[in-house]
Amino acid sequence: MSHKLLHSRLSVAVASDEPIVITGLRSLLAGSADIAFVTHSRDELIHALSGKRNDKNLVLIVDVSFDCENNDASHYIARIQKIAPELKLIALVSENYTLTPSLRRLRASGVHALISKKDDLERCLPKALSDLAAKRFYISPRIQRTDMATDYAQQQSRLTSRELEIIRLYARGMRVKEIANLLKRSVCTVAVHKHNAMQKLAITSNIQLLHYVQSQDTLAAMPGN
Repeated sequence: MSHKLLHSRLSVAVASDEPIVITGLRSLLAGSADIAFVTHSRDELIHALSGKRNDKNLVLIVDVSFDCENNDASHYIARIQKIAPELKLIALVSENYTLTPSLRRLRASGVHALISKKDDLERCLPKALSDLAAKRFYISPRIQRTDMATDYAQQQSRLTSRELEIIRLYARGMRVKEIANLLKRSVCTVAVHKHNAMQKLAITSNIQLLHYVQSQDTLAAMPGN
């Protein structure tokens, strides 16, 4: 590999039903990370994760086209997170998936990185693991070049300036009461703004909200934005 995986102590699991994907990932990770397990179906993965519920060092690389009903992996990801909440998730995205509304739901579901299968995995995978260790959301170049940024800009434009300000402050670690004190507004008012923002973004949990804001910061830092 031209780039060394920086966090070899992480244990990596792979979920895909494509032999070429599994073989490629094994080759890329050889000597740099421990392969915890490889699964070829949804049931296999759920069973394997049942013994890894509290493993904070486990990273799962999941092929989102793998055994997912209606080509929408967000419900599948939610089930995985319910079983293993400490799990760190890297989603491999097929080309047709990058241009669908499903990608928005996938990003909001709480994955930690999105990598297109068409990208250079030898470069992208080490970067994704490095950003994951630094608690940064990673998006591979090919996905960045899609119309996703425009799509999210339109989505974000539905928020009022106050709603946007509040969810950004919340994502920085401030509590609702602290935000209320800072903005000189009531706790109830701030909570309502936060709730309204989450409804507009189709986000149902605080974890999803944190991931959403982090991914927005990533897009804002992209060249040309």
